[in-house]
Amino acid sequence: MKSVSIILLLTFVLVACGSTTEAPGVVAPDSGFEGVGAAPMVSEEDVPEQELLDPNRIVARVNDEIITVRSIQAEYGDALLTIGEPTDARYRQALERFALDMIIGRLFLQAAERLGVDVTKEDLERMVQDAEEQLKKRDTTLDEDLRSRGVARWEWEEEQRKKLVIQKYFNIALGREGATSPEVRPLVDFYVRPMEVRGYYQRNIKEYHQDEQAKVGAIFVRVADFEQPGVSGPGAQAAAKAYASLLLSRARGGEDFDKLVEEVHGGPLSAFEKPIKRSDQQLDFVRNFIWDARVGEISDLNMTPAGIVILKLEAHHTARILPYDEAKEEISVQIRYLKFSAAQLKVQLSLLKESVVEPAIFKRELKRRFQAQTEEVLDALST
Repeated sequence: MKSVSIILLLTFVLVACGSTTEAPGVVAPDSGFEGVGAAPMVSEEDVPEQELLDPNRIVARVNDEIITVRSIQAEYGDALLTIGEPTDARYRQALERFALDMIIGRLFLQAAERLGVDVTKEDLERMVQDAEEQLKKRDTTLDEDLRSRGVARWEWEEEQRKKLVIQKYFNIALGREGATSPEVRPLVDFYVRPMEVRGYYQRNIKEYHQDEQAKVGAIFVRVADFEQPGVSGPGAQAAAKAYASLLLSRARGGEDFDKLVEEVHGGPLSAFEKPIKRSDQQLDFVRNFIWDARVGEISDLNMTPAGIVILKLEAHHTARILPYDEAKEEISVQIRYLKFSAAQLKVQLSLLKESVVEPAIFKRELKRRFQAQTEEVLDALST
């Protein structure tokens, strides 16, 4: 391989390492296996005599490393359990789809290891601890979970080590960690220039159309909170109404409405966290208030079977094109993500070209996928 430059493994790393930093409004490159067709990628004639789920059956090869059923089960065991009967054709296709994902990871892992990227024992111990904490929520342990899947502890830990190495490779590319070699450097300039942001906004102006919407604050006083031995029904309703009336007086008297919401609920009510569009389905008392009220106005008490609601209209926007100053931060994130994706795909294609991948149909499928995704990303950057 030529001098190695590293960049984001966005599609693979974000999936393999549990990240969810997808830019808003940007569709991540497809990591599925669509487009291959209904038939398995490996024909029946090419399948060895071994049973489909024989742990030692070789599914793929990446340079000098093999991917077996056992290694796929170690990484994707939970997903495989949901596929169906082992004899089902979907099961074979799932093994092949996961093998493709592992091939991508192995290409980056091998490149990282050639540059001496590694992780510490403490790094691995933290990952094991995180896994134990997650499994504890399911009333099991890591050892019990691995045993149920027929995976040895050392095999699982080795897979986690590989994930961590790839993640570290990713962090070095972003400058989050110091480089281990002068060869380790970003492939492209990820700086997003103001003229790029402005151009993207102007080319995609229709995407920034917003329907009429309102931002509403709300306080909900539940009648059930005032029920106690000897006090229920009308008595609890009267107590709740008295408390809500006090809150309404404080709000109209000038107290900060957000602080009153915090006092009652500890934070905004989930139903009112996002702006409400006129086209959204709304309760009658909400619709009647927010579309006729003035910004800053506080509603009367709204009685419901479960309690009493007080509303405040915090903002009201008519249908509009989102101004550039309000859109530019999100656009900058989108462009940076697209640049990262384009660079990642360039490296993937380079590594794939220089590597031995078998069966050959796997290499052809990955090349087709990377090229299609590259066209999609470049198209998004230019439109």
